[in-house]
Amino acid sequence: LCSKKSPALADHFALSPDDVSFFKDPGSENTGGYVKRIQVWGKGMSDAEMQEAMGCRLAKKAKGKCDGSVILNAPYNRIRASSVYAGHRIHHWYYYGRARLHAHGAWCAAHNNRKQWLQIDTGKVQNIAGVVTEGRYYTWQWVTSYKVQVSKNGFSWYDVECGRIFDGNRNYHQKVKNVFSEPVVGRYVRIRPWTWYGHISMRAGALICEGQCAKKHLMYDFDDQLASSTDGPSLKPQWGEGRYNSHYGYLNHRHQGMVVKQGNCFKGKDEWSVLYELYMGHSWTTRQLVGSSDWGNNGAFIKKRLFGLKPKTVQCKQRLEGGYFYKYGITRNKKGVVKLYINGWLCAEGKPGVMDNYKLGKDLTFVRSNKKHPEERWSWSRKLQIWGKTLSDDEMAKESECVKPPEGDACKGKPMEAVVPYNRMSASSIRWGYGMGHGWGESQLNSHSGWAMAYHNHHQYLQFDLGKVMSVSGVRTQGDGGWYRWYFGRSWIYAYWVDVSDDGSSWKKVQCGEIFQANRNNRDTVTVEFDTPVKARYVRIYPQESHGYPSLR
Repeated sequence: LCSKKSPALADHFALSPDDVSFFKDPGSENTGGYVKRIQVWGKGMSDAEMQEAMGCRLAKKAKGKCDGSVILNAPYNRIRASSVYAGHRIHHWYYYGRARLHAHGAWCAAHNNRKQWLQIDTGKVQNIAGVVTEGRYYTWQWVTSYKVQVSKNGFSWYDVECGRIFDGNRNYHQKVKNVFSEPVVGRYVRIRPWTWYGHISMRAGALICEGQCAKKHLMYDFDDQLASSTDGPSLKPQWGEGRYNSHYGYLNHRHQGMVVKQGNCFKGKDEWSVLYELYMGHSWTTRQLVGSSDWGNNGAFIKKRLFGLKPKTVQCKQRLEGGYFYKYGITRNKKGVVKLYINGWLCAEGKPGVMDNYKLGKDLTFVRSNKKHPEERWSWSRKLQIWGKTLSDDEMAKESECVKPPEGDACKGKPMEAVVPYNRMSASSIRWGYGMGHGWGESQLNSHSGWAMAYHNHHQYLQFDLGKVMSVSGVRTQGDGGWYRWYFGRSWIYAYWVDVSDDGSSWKKVQCGEIFQANRNNRDTVTVEFDTPVKARYVRIYPQESHGYPSLR
């Protein structure tokens, strides 16, 4: 059934008692053609009777309409094809088998005929609302029309809309979305190319009806799609679509961003939590991380290397370094207290005092560039989670994959400096093969030299053995001692993280891997005190940023 209405002319098309004419052409406008069969009944046929007479095996209709649809970009192990060009297989390793949306390539059929098909397994029997297709990446090949079939078991197939031919692509780069007139029930979707340009080449995904999210939890992995892996509403690239990368995730350019209407997942506004893994192009510029259309220009921002709320009522003191993925956490409880976390470590909390203490709005926006901040740059999103509840500190640390070391005893009075002898110090590497305590291995405070690593990367460390497990409240560092200044010039470490261990084999990051700010010259001693002491015997300092050649005492 493609249309119905009561026509207002010719007595609503009542049948003539004399005759019925077919293909009458008073205007001489018809083209030639073949007639295979004509049937006439003296009754009004039902939809089911008409379908049976036409030989149409119609897919089962879904109950009701979709509240919203989600683009499902199925993984390669759930995609099949009738054939693949040059003997390739459906997989990202094979150029002619890259059938997923956004892939660099496409599924290219081995033969150009109407027997070819591309099959998508949606993972379970559910309501299917349509399909989305693209042409072959940067190549003048695409499918211009196709039919669609669905199945619950992968064996018995039913035509969508009685074999309707859907309009496909007109170029290789734009996605075309075809929504069925009514959602159908199925698990498997087959797209059967009918006409094509250049060669049968296609990238495709399925449109599924938005379902209920699991346990008031939305999770987005940005695996070539913006759909939630726990069902529920998908993210929408409302201000322009970014691009995907298998390692970095999803790229948002300037003045782009994403929005989700989480109300279809959880209704409450008083309690909510967000955990967002993000790489900022420049952490010293202004960028909104989390916002809402109900909050106006307020929300959670990164500005001048600091993470906090706008206005500056709740703000973390930890300085953000460029070139890193950070996990930003936000929670709000029923009392209106908002907590901020970086990599799972609680860094700020309080009542914002604006926007009803940031009650949840009708939607949430992410990395939405505001044109009032023209200095905003791009960002990579690797993972995003939203909960309709308030996560505890321990739950946020667990979700951030932060394993905290055991807390030490609070210091009574001024902390004592532990002087570690060279026979209890070690390093990942020492420049030019020196031993610890000699040349570039002189790493004690106020020594003539300083430890210089042999390899310049973020995996190098300087290690201390305190002799026994004790409460460690911080570390103290200097830059180089001048022994090799003729070679390197003045140098020092100005940012590092600290790992601790009680056995020398199992290591935990202090404050969930916070990058501490250290020296700004080679002479002064800088002390970094942890928020809370930790129990440990072994301490490692991992230099991250340096002036000149990385060197440390």
